[in-house]
Amino acid sequence: MRELLEGTNVARKSRFIAFDGMDRAGKTTVISAIADDLSVRGSSFIKASGGMLRDTRVADLYGKFPDEIVYMWFWQSHRLLDIEIITPALEADQIILCDRYMLSNMAFNFWTDLDPAFQNQMAQIYIKRCILPDLQFIFIAPYTTFKERDDGDTVLDEANYNRIMSTYLEWGRRLELEGTTVQVIDGSMPVQVVYDEVLSIIDREV
Repeated sequence: MRELLEGTNVARKSRFIAFDGMDRAGKTTVISAIADDLSVRGSSFIKASGGMLRDTRVADLYGKFPDEIVYMWFWQSHRLLDIEIITPALEADQIILCDRYMLSNMAFNFWTDLDPAFQNQMAQIYIKRCILPDLQFIFIAPYTTFKERDDGDTVLDEANYNRIMSTYLEWGRRLELEGTTVQVIDGSMPVQVVYDEVLSIIDREV
């Protein structure tokens, strides 16, 4: 059981489930499979995506505006998601499957002109302002898996890849201190194995 749902006196089970982690580690594939399973069961759920300001992907604004502004838009997109989607879903006792949430904002560092102290300060502030997931999955995989699953996009070098993965795990530990249940998933395993592991955790927590 998690803390009380803000603004109510009723404790809730794990309803807000976030999926973050390394690219090509199987997050989106597993989310789709979990959603199919919940549909078959007749469970009430919604799928959500972080990093959106209504119909605009914040990542698409990178390079068009100063880094500081785009970085803050990422955080505001999470707050908007909280207000417009997550809070109503929790009040309706729905399960939320969120493909990328705040951890991705904290872990990725493609900024060229952003003060690291400012970045860290905002992360510290918004981890208190945003609704924290009840259950946070962090998908990781070795760099060799990332290379093997290359889909033609720009490939990170190994040092940056490992730095990003370490940052995910570091902020995951911080979320645990805030009360979130954090589960690290080895995305290099076969999809069915990963799916079975994630589903068993969701069954236990939800």
